[in-house]
Amino acid sequence: MSDNLEDTNRLSRFLVIFGAILTGLHGVLYLMNFGRWLRFLPTIELGNILGSLTSLGIGVLLIFLSIITLAISSSLIELPISKSQEWIPLLLIGLLMYFLGGTLGGLLVIMGSLLKLI
Repeated sequence: MSDNLEDTNRLSRFLVIFGAILTGLHGVLYLMNFGRWLRFLPTIELGNILGSLTSLGIGVLLIFLSIITLAISSSLIELPISKSQEWIPLLLIGLLMYFLGGTLGGLLVIMGSLLKLI
């Protein structure tokens, strides 16, 4: 493997892990009812559209998604797909994170998963 490819893999892994940690912290803030005041980027929140997801529900979902993302990126969960296809579930989880209100962390997970595609 060339040095550029190793650097890209390292950067994508860092972005995914850092985005998952940020989303987990954002979920904790949602649990404490401070999450809505810390929006960095404009987003379409599914909680507002569905109406039934309160701040508590969004916080729990964001924490759950960040734990799943950390488990996938650190190989604690072995997916029945090859390592070259690992970017697909990470991209889907990143999109869910973004649309549930974990804006910056969700974008970092999306960027990291797209870098895994390279």
